[in-house]
Amino acid sequence: MSKTYPKKERMEFRLITQDDFSATLDKWKEEAVEADIFPNEVENKIAWIAQTLDAPAKKHDFNKLLAYGVFRPGSNIAAGICELVLSDKGAKAGKWLKMLKVTLAPEIVTSLENEDVQGTHVAIEVYKAAVLGAFTERLNHDADTLKLYGRTDEHLRFLVILMATLDERDGFTVKKEGRWIVIKTTTN
Repeated sequence: MSKTYPKKERMEFRLITQDDFSATLDKWKEEAVEADIFPNEVENKIAWIAQTLDAPAKKHDFNKLLAYGVFRPGSNIAAGICELVLSDKGAKAGKWLKMLKVTLAPEIVTSLENEDVQGTHVAIEVYKAAVLGAFTERLNHDADTLKLYGRTDEHLRFLVILMATLDERDGFTVKKEGRWIVIKTTTN
């Protein structure tokens, strides 16, 4: 089943609100039914978001879980959901923003499984927006390091390819440390 995706558009990366979560969950469950996936699988994959929305801010939260989404402009339905952790390692080591996982909408996953070229392009755009958005967002959390986790061997290979495409410009370095791709702000 080939879907028609909108022309290339700049995706938005932002913190997920309760309205975003509700709209995304409803839409993803519909997409799951269309793709012959059990809707409760979708719920299980993104249930952790409800905890981040309900959790009160703690003064000394050393590993804070954050839910960000990648959205098409003007939409409150996420094309991808990013599981981020803000780790405060103290004055000596600083703060790190870690991207642990990117979960794609069922419609995009189905297009990848069907090797649909347009859907694959959308998936790449979601990952690109997630990485660039997280790199920018780290500044809002006073973090000088973004770490991307390669959960599976396939995902790690993807991240290494992504790493190879990043130009090390003035202001940051990129390297692989085990299963992590580490993008760090350099100090002059």
